[in-house]
Amino acid sequence: MTSFSKIGWFFLGLLLIISAPRTSSAQESLNVAVLNMEGVDIAPTLLATLTSVLRNEAQQHEKYDVVNQAPINLSEIVVVLGCNPDAISCLRQAAEHINARVLVYGTVAKRAGGFRVTVEIFDAANGRIIHSLGRNLEETQDPVIAFRREIEAFFSTQKALPATRLQIGSTVHGAEIKIEDVVVGTAPFERAGLPAGQYKVEVSAPNHNKWTAVVELPEGGDVRLWAPLTRQLEKAAQPAHQASKSENNPDAQPLVRSQPPPADEVSSAINWGAWSAISVGGLALIGSGVMGWQMIGVEQQIQDESTSGQLTDRRFQELVDRGESYQWAHRVLLGVGVLGVASGVLWLLLESNADSLASSEGLDLDFSPSSISATWRW
Repeated sequence: MTSFSKIGWFFLGLLLIISAPRTSSAQESLNVAVLNMEGVDIAPTLLATLTSVLRNEAQQHEKYDVVNQAPINLSEIVVVLGCNPDAISCLRQAAEHINARVLVYGTVAKRAGGFRVTVEIFDAANGRIIHSLGRNLEETQDPVIAFRREIEAFFSTQKALPATRLQIGSTVHGAEIKIEDVVVGTAPFERAGLPAGQYKVEVSAPNHNKWTAVVELPEGGDVRLWAPLTRQLEKAAQPAHQASKSENNPDAQPLVRSQPPPADEVSSAINWGAWSAISVGGLALIGSGVMGWQMIGVEQQIQDESTSGQLTDRRFQELVDRGESYQWAHRVLLGVGVLGVASGVLWLLLESNADSLASSEGLDLDFSPSSISATWRW
């Protein structure tokens, strides 16, 4: 083949653009304030150098957006606020004062034979210290080099850990959701990047009984909760033995690890992968039809020019090459179209069967563009 039509290249390029894999966008960055390293009777030059090391490593973290350009001391902030830096409420006020969600700060203290350095990372949204580092630097070591090595390892460990995700649904759409007594949103709710640990979750709605639980988030885990809220009028119909348990221990809260919503309460999501395959296949079939129409046009052109006596050998070869390019594009697009439509329809059928099996037999099937996974629940 010596040539290829512009229309053929257009359709193939369009198919490549549509079928190209879509990469997920980077996670939303967090506003971070890197405060100065502080210490009593420590040389200011050493504190400034250690602060620069800490700040440089934080700036390289993919999730952190360092917002403070000028050096800030935590001790000076708490003096202005008039609070105790050991209290969580004080750290929250400090973060709000400098418009940051995360505070990174540390101290340096002299010890026999060297220094003791500590670094803590406080997340104001969760109201807790999510990471901490404590190391002894020997006097035989260069404190800056030793500190840089420890900080690099400290932040690289955080980068390697996958983010956790918590999803909360409820029978009442728009129910208010609290985590650790802080309102975080309404149902359905999803939050990624929470530190691993236990969290108190409350779900409430007007004229409904409040639902509470303690959920344990493992590092990198994806936990789903379902809050079945009951109307307050139904409380009177509660069995006597259940009512006595609630009265004897009103603060009791179940420890929930993962509780998926009932199958009949959740509407199935649109399978974008299957419909994308069908769409690409349909577009390819349209392109195949266009190429077929072009082939017929070339044949008609050869016949017309031959009848009029204007068809030369060079012109004939040019038209033949063009027809072959149309024919090649027609076959390729036809194959892609049939394959795309067939695979998309098959995907939808398999997913439909998987949903029915999952609801009746306790089998969970997950489909993705690159894999199929099955989990049997008992």
